[in-house]
Amino acid sequence: MEWSHNTSWNAVTGTTPFEITFWCKPFNFPEYIAGSSTLGAVDEMLTNMEETFQAIRKKLLRAQERMKLTANAKRREVSYQPGEWVMLKLRPRRQVSLKGSLAVRGKLAKRFYGPFQVLKRIRPVAYRLKFPEEAQIHPMFHCSLLKAFKGSPDHIQKVDLPMQFVQHQPVITPLALIDYRRSSENAPWEVLVQWDGLSPDET
Repeated sequence: MEWSHNTSWNAVTGTTPFEITFWCKPFNFPEYIAGSSTLGAVDEMLTNMEETFQAIRKKLLRAQERMKLTANAKRREVSYQPGEWVMLKLRPRRQVSLKGSLAVRGKLAKRFYGPFQVLKRIRPVAYRLKFPEEAQIHPMFHCSLLKAFKGSPDHIQKVDLPMQFVQHQPVITPLALIDYRRSSENAPWEVLVQWDGLSPDET
């Protein structure tokens, strides 16, 4: 399995792991034709070896197809043209709750800002957006962070970008502290926060 992997051509690097490590082409085991050897033990060994290599190659191809199907199931084919309007997905609050993964849904899920106009298609999956001059974030984004805006941008209430960013992610200042609690004496405090323009969130 290791040899088959190290001598398989990789689409990303354009070569094999063997060539990257040793700077030369890997030697290949010639395909053995059963009955070529006059020695029975050698003939049996080489025949079994060839059958094993063929089985490994088939399993690797099946595994690649399964991984490809799994990866493609999460992808979507999108294309935007200059002048179109899109919504931008950012993470205003990245919180880790002690209650588990259920707390990151609903109100704590990623939200969209905009709409913003597409200025230029940099690459098939990268787009430059038209931001206000005071925006403190780089205007180029991957298509996975965008979704098409339907309707007229003049007839909706636009969600403006926050003024502060940390590591290219917006920082939203809490508007008020509404309440606090903890389930037991040793448990951490849970705080009910009112975010500016948003409904209260428990963090």
